[in-house]
Amino acid sequence: MQSAAEKIVDGMDSEDWQAAWLELARERGHVLKIEGGSFPLTRRIDLFVTSTTGHNGPGCKNCGWTECMHCDWKGERIPVCTATSKSEET
Repeated sequence: MQSAAEKIVDGMDSEDWQAAWLELARERGHVLKIEGGSFPLTRRIDLFVTSTTGHNGPGCKNCGWTECMHCDWKGERIPVCTATSKSEET
């Protein structure tokens, strides 16, 4: 079975790339911040976690890590989550 990092390749579809990048962040222990309301269909991962004007997310709600997924498109700068206690992604 491929790891999420192995799934990220040049020329892949943008939806597949985004899914693989976010999967890699989760594999490394991050719980990604969610935006939107309480209705499940309106909730999504906050890709602009620190600003509304540019690339700068997503971010981990446990350790505070954030990285622009467009600037680090291969996921090479995603660290392992350093939080000692972890809440679930909701």
